[in-house]
Amino acid sequence: MLYERIGRLGEAEAAFQKAIEIQPELAPVYLNLSAVLNRQKKYLLAESAATKAIELDANSSEAWNNLGGAYSGQKRFALAEAAARKSLEIDPKSIETWRNLGEFLLVQDKYREAIDCFMESLRLDPQGDHLEQGSGVSGQHGDRVLGGLLRARMQICDWDGFDGALDVVIQQIANGGNVILPFSILGLTDDPAEHRKVAACFVQNELPVGDALGALVKRP
Repeated sequence: MLYERIGRLGEAEAAFQKAIEIQPELAPVYLNLSAVLNRQKKYLLAESAATKAIELDANSSEAWNNLGGAYSGQKRFALAEAAARKSLEIDPKSIETWRNLGEFLLVQDKYREAIDCFMESLRLDPQGDHLEQGSGVSGQHGDRVLGGLLRARMQICDWDGFDGALDVVIQQIANGGNVILPFSILGLTDDPAEHRKVAACFVQNELPVGDALGALVKRP
């Protein structure tokens, strides 16, 4: 768990695999392994680990949520949606799963349903206190909830209060908030500095620490 928290994902994966060798029937180990594999974008392996976690504990909302993330990484969004809905059946107050379901619906062009999911995430945690990173200054709701909400509203031409909400997102971007995807910001603002800030934040939050290529070797 320590390795995962400090971003040493390869070592975390190895530790969980070792734990499975010792005790192969512990659902929490497969749950944590699936999360680490998702963060490393090893989505097929994450799917397998989450499925095993569910086999051992079908009432684990976190395992269903992780399975949804693994499906989403493979662009199997209908399956991701189904897994997220199952997670919410078990734990309807999971802020992260409501956010994830909103994203899965958004990429399937189910805009009004996505809006409802993002709004439920905001309702459950209006201050964003559940976020451990990427949320900017205290008291701001980050982790792409507001950005996803704006993207969905834009698609159905829902402009009521849109400018004010966009101002909040832009302020969160300035404060380092992970509130929107790099390509999505292009349709909301034409400021190159904001585009660069979003891209830098995305890289910092989404790419595993150990995936750096290292120095390039010059060839004669």
